[in-house]
This record gives sequence, structure tokens and C-alpha cells, in this order.
Amino acid sequence: MDQIAADSDQSPLCTALWQRSVGVYGQSGVQAACLQLQTDYQVSVSVLLTLMGMPLFGHRALAEDEMDSVLSRAEVWQTRIIEPLRGVRRQLKANTPAPIETSVRGLRAAVLSNEIEAERHQQALLIADYCARINGSLNIAETPSDRVIALRASTLNAERYFAHIGAESAAGSGAYATLIEALGEDEPSAS
Repeated sequence: MDQIAADSDQSPLCTALWQRSVGVYGQSGVQAACLQLQTDYQVSVSVLLTLMGMPLFGHRALAEDEMDSVLSRAEVWQTRIIEPLRGVRRQLKANTPAPIETSVRGLRAAVLSNEIEAERHQQALLIADYCARINGSLNIAETPSDRVIALRASTLNAERYFAHIGAESAAGSGAYATLIEALGEDEPSAS
């Protein structure tokens, strides 16, 4: 898997899925919904968007018994890289003394930029592991012909992810419904 991951950041699939994730996240109400899933259910937003996005680029949903191995390295990355960056950013916001608040905004913005970049790398790692598990190609980023089936596979991945992290009730949340609606409205660009 490491060889596959080595060039995954630059693969057509990683590029297309990152752009799609950013596009969906930018839709009205989606950022708030994703942050609610993150806060209320400890969902990794980048992992969720990746798992939901893969079927929308022609890759099958993961079977339940595949989820652990596919998520393993992404979860380590989440714990060791993303969460510490997020913690620093939150501490800067909550604990910066008033006299230096203005000058620290730039630092906080830089930490946020690094956090987002870490999420992009996490997504690339997850895509590489996903493709390795299903014998998929990092060069395939095609819109499937049957969008309804692809969206169902997306929700199946999400629900299996929720079960994996012990957050099954997230599937019934309004935040998740908002995300599904946004995915259904957003048309991926084929490569």
C-alpha cells in the first residue's frame, strides 16, 4: 500500500475528489452540518467526504469487513496530525490575550491552512488505501452512469463509517441529511 500512497496526492482521483469535497463543503449549510457531525458524533469530515465521494467517481462501496483496514492509517493521521493542529487553532482562538489578538489572527489562519492541508493529505492516504483494498485505480475519476446507485453506495459507505466509529445515530441526524442533499445536487466533473 505504501507504494500506491507515494504518488496518490497527484492522482486524477485525489485531485477530483478533493475539488469535489471542497465544492460540497462550500454549499449552503454544509459547513455547519459537517461541523455538527464532527462535534456531536466525532466524525472526521475529510474521511466522511472521501468515503461518500468514492462511489461518485465510479468506485464501489466498501463491505463492512473492509472498513477497518481501509480506515486504519487515516485514523492514525487524524489522531496524530489533524487533531493536534485543530487543538492549537482552538487554543489560539480561546486563549489569546487581548493585546496580541490582532497579530495572532494571522498565526491562527496559518494553522487553519495547515489543518486543511493535513486533511487533503489524509484524503489522499485514504483514497490510496481504499483503491488498494478494492483493486481500484487512482487514475479513474469518472462519473458513473447510474447516479442513483452511486449515491446509494455513498450513503452505504457513510452508514458503515458511522457504525465503525460507534456513531450509528449520526445517520438519522439533520446534519447528515443536509450532506446527502448537497451530494445529490452536486455534479462531479469527470476526468
